[in-house]
This record gives sequence, C-alpha cells and structure tokens, in this order.
Amino acid sequence: MMLKDNSGNSKKHIAAIYNRVSKEIQVLKGINLEAMEEKCLEFCKLKDWEVYKIYTDYGISAKSIKGRNDFQNLLNDSKKNLFDVVVVFKFDRAFRNIKDAVNILDIFKENNVEFVSVAESIDTTTSMGKFVYVIISAIADLERTQISERIKGLLDKGKLWDY
Repeated sequence: MMLKDNSGNSKKHIAAIYNRVSKEIQVLKGINLEAMEEKCLEFCKLKDWEVYKIYTDYGISAKSIKGRNDFQNLLNDSKKNLFDVVVVFKFDRAFRNIKDAVNILDIFKENNVEFVSVAESIDTTTSMGKFVYVIISAIADLERTQISERIKGLLDKGKLWDY
C-alpha cells in the first residue's frame, strides 16, 4: 500500500515495530523477542514498508503503558510524524488494557499513524480493522484480569509455589 504526499506523489509507509516481553526469565532466555522481531520485519518487507525503528520493552507487563519506556518513546515519535504505521507481532504485546488501547488508537489517529498486528491481521486502515482492534483490546483486558484473579486466588490459598 502506498501513501500520497502533499503533492499527490506516492510514498512508502514508514513503520515502527514494537515488541515486549513481560517476564524477566523471558528476557534472560531471549524467548520470543527475536522471533517476534523477525516476523514483523518479514511483514514489513512483504508490504514494501521501510522500518524506521524497533522499540522494545523488556520484562514489563502490558497492564498499563506507564513504565514502558520504549512504548513512551514510540508514542512521542508518533507525534513527531517519524513513521506512519506501528507494527506489532501480536496485539497483547502492546496492550492488555482496553482503556490504553482505545486512547492510543486515538493518539495514533490524530497523528495519521495506523496500527497493524501481524498475528491477528488487525489493520486500522479499514473500518473493520478498527472494529476488530476494539474487540481484541477488550479480550486482552479480560485475559489480563483473569490471570490476575487466578494468581491472587493462588496466593490467597498459599498454593502459588506449591508443585
């Protein structure tokens, strides 16, 4: 897909890739990061999109965007129009909170930045893609809440570390 600049000339999408792992052990073992990055890079190459930068947060939950330094950098750069599409491998790498997901989509929209999730084929350049984005964000929020409830229940029963 090609964009048009102010003169009506075609130009390539410029993508920012975002990756995140939530557990320190995943960071230490390099689990998923390289694979997620590779899939995003392959997707961009297939679409003939230039990659501006890869943003990665290590060992941080997606419960909130607060505390995710590279995600904050991505947001700031989106406001500077350094890229026009954000690519993630999987939606829950970016969001597990519906409020954040909807608010960030609004920020991206204000700055003419689209959002694409490779695994779920979410593409906010279409009305259906925007609809699916909201539904998936609700599911990610539900999943985060259920995980939290299960862990709390196990902690309350003293069974979290019981094998």
